[in-house]
Amino acid sequence: MFEIFKTNVKNPAHANALVVVLQHYLPFAEINFDLDDCDSILRVKGDKFCPINIIQLLADLGFECHILE
Repeated sequence: MFEIFKTNVKNPAHANALVVVLQHYLPFAEINFDLDDCDSILRVKGDKFCPINIIQLLADLGFECHILE
């Protein structure tokens, strides 16, 4: 499974911290941000995960996150 999210994360330190948190919940997933993209892309690739949980986790931490269509 592969999902791309649009976020409002702009700070590299925030992105790095979020990757650490997400890897705690999704230890076998590949997770990275592309802050050079205008949509501050978050990419998640893994066997099984729920995109809604990722969106909610980022929202709980004060960030916007939406599945990129």
